[in-house]
Amino acid sequence: MTAQDIAWTSDSSRFGKTSYTNDQVMPPPNWALRYPNGYDDEHPVPDLSTWYEFQNWMRTAGLPTFSKLALRNADEVMQAGTYQIDVNLSMFASLQI
Repeated sequence: MTAQDIAWTSDSSRFGKTSYTNDQVMPPPNWALRYPNGYDDEHPVPDLSTWYEFQNWMRTAGLPTFSKLALRNADEVMQAGTYQIDVNLSMFASLQI
C-alpha cells in the first residue's frame, strides 16, 4: 500500500514547501505527541508539498459520506476475501481536546 498519487497533482503547488525555519514555527497543539519539543532538526517542519495524506485530507470530500482515499494498492492484485485494518489510537489517549 502506498500514499503516492492519492492527492491531485494541483495540490502539490497549493501546499508548497515553507521558507520558515524550525525555530520560527510552532506545531499545532494537537500535534504535541508527534512534536513534543516543537520542530527541530530531528523532527522538522513538514514538507506539505510531498505530504500527500495531508493534501488529501485538506481537499473537500467529493461525496456526502466523507470518503477519502488514504492509501492505494498500485502493485499487487488483492485476493478476494475479508480484510481488516486495526487502528491503534492509544497514543492519543493522553491528549485533551
